Amino acid sequence: MTQLMKLTLTKAQLDQIPPDERLFYFMAGQLHNDINILTNLLIAAINELKLVDKEPPKHSAAIAQVLLLLKLIAGRLYEGHKMIDETFSAKGFLKRYKAEMSSSTFESLIAMNRYFGSKSAIQRIRTKFAFHLDAKSITSAYANVPPDFTSVEYLSERYPGHNLFHTSKTLSLIAIVGDGLENWQDTIDQIVGEIITTCVTVGTFLIGFVEIIFKKHLGLTMEHLEAATISITDDPSIDDVRLPFFSLPPRNRPNP
Repeated sequence: MTQLMKLTLTKAQLDQIPPDERLFYFMAGQLHNDINILTNLLIAAINELKLVDKEPPKHSAAIAQVLLLLKLIAGRLYEGHKMIDETFSAKGFLKRYKAEMSSSTFESLIAMNRYFGSKSAIQRIRTKFAFHLDAKSITSAYANVPPDFTSVEYLSERYPGHNLFHTSKTLSLIAIVGDGLENWQDTIDQIVGEIITTCVTVGTFLIGFVEIIFKKHLGLTMEHLEAATISITDDPSIDDVRLPFFSLPPRNRPNP
């Protein structure tokens, strides 16, 4: 069983939080939800990639899913850090609340700012694969493929959702990993590890500062939260979850 602390907040309580802190709380919650969902999907996509290496169409689809999720989560983290700059740093929250921060919250803030202030996989993916820049990256990748380059497309007459354009996936992979395509798996593993670590760092900071908001402005401590613990049934371990591509269509959808 999983234990959750069920926190019920009224409008009157939310009104007690100063507007700037309240906005940060709302935005932090949205960001935290997004990175948790995307991280789970990314792990499931990696699981799928490891399980289908002997079936070329499924393997190609699994790589495409991993690449998409890397671009989505890198973009969300990039924009999330920008949000933190605008609603935390620019409002002087560090000076105002530093004395109340736990060491883990403060250290995660420092690590996060240091990471986003330097060259990183997230910065490279976000700036290189923002949608309006994707065409340039793909064009460059295609220009660099050897003359004997070949690719296979997988097309389905039965179900449009099974169409898979292998060439597009391959060019995206080339654009992301750069030189050394023969070691693409190691490069992708490194990027995935870097992104998941960053998600943990960002999440640690967000939760730590939200706890400060709850305590300072609502008088809610961990003791209050633990008193409202509920239990839910466990789902399978994320290590056992797959993200398939060639699934049958939904039962209630007509199959053209």
